[in-house]
Amino acid sequence: MHYFGWIFLGFVALVVSNLIEGIGDFGSSPAERLPFYLTALALLLFALFSFFKGGRGAWRAVEAQFGNKPDDVREEMRAATRAARPASRKDPVVANAPQAPGGFDPDAALRNYMAKRDSGAVQPVEPKPAEPQPQRPVFGRKAV
Repeated sequence: MHYFGWIFLGFVALVVSNLIEGIGDFGSSPAERLPFYLTALALLLFALFSFFKGGRGAWRAVEAQFGNKPDDVREEMRAATRAARPASRKDPVVANAPQAPGGFDPDAALRNYMAKRDSGAVQPVEPKPAEPQPQRPVFGRKAV
């Protein structure tokens, strides 16, 4: 039940922060008040942290008493993590697929392409001329 300590520490930090802020109010210039206010702000942030930590501990204690046990949930998560296996980079269906008979020979494919290209079987495609665009209607005077 150490969460009571965190909550108590949060209240102590809150009271001390208010005292330091009150001391800073007596300063005559902002340069004299600023260090007190920054210290009070730091204590307020510590009080907020203490309340959060104490509240979280209290919530876990209540949940352990009445709800599902957080230790059991954590243990289930650890067991699931241990049982998980890392993903492989290869898709097993593609990796184990049967290859085509004879396989693929890239040198033969390149030789075949070069033979067709040298014999003129591969013809370059000539672009067809662009058709003239119909003139769009113009607002105002008519274009000639």
